[in-house]
Amino acid sequence: MMNGLLEEKNIREIYKKSKAIPLSNFNKFFPILLGLFFFFILIINDVSIETSYTKINELVSFLFSSLFATLGFLVAGYTIFCTITPLDLQKKMIEYTDNKSKLIFFKKVHFTFIRVFIYFIIFSFLLFIIYFLKDLNLSLGSDTFKIDTLRDIYKYTNYLVLTFLVAGTTFLFCELSSFIFNIYNSVATTLHWLINIKSDSNKDH
Repeated sequence: MMNGLLEEKNIREIYKKSKAIPLSNFNKFFPILLGLFFFFILIINDVSIETSYTKINELVSFLFSSLFATLGFLVAGYTIFCTITPLDLQKKMIEYTDNKSKLIFFKKVHFTFIRVFIYFIIFSFLLFIIYFLKDLNLSLGSDTFKIDTLRDIYKYTNYLVLTFLVAGTTFLFCELSSFIFNIYNSVATTLHWLINIKSDSNKDH
């Protein structure tokens, strides 16, 4: 059991193992539905390339600064969790295995927190890619496609990028709310465990 604590050698292995922990249905489907609704709105309103490009620019700039600020909050929250959880309680977590994920309870709890960090890192990297590619010249590919076809390609690509930004940001908000609840739950669990330990100790006396 103790050897199982050291199985993961890098963050990718932790992420692979964390996939065994199910996401809530709300966190999975609400961002997708919101993204589809937003995509539908863009098509219905026939938003121009210029407008959608401006929105992408604004969103990417806003999200970059917001994500890094939020990452600081996540680090602080995870630090609080690690600090307030008694070592004896963490040792107890190693003794039990979660039936759904087949992970020891210690890993399930920590992987749930770490997975949120990973989501933020992945989304930040994709934002960087979007930021890097957003200034491609509209004439790129003009030798292969007619200008009208090319404009349509760029327009709908912008729609897809905006939809991704909306759905991705919504998903991160959902995961952030779960992260906050997990911090609360860890504090409540710790207090419950300490009270039980104290009660058992008083009974022995």
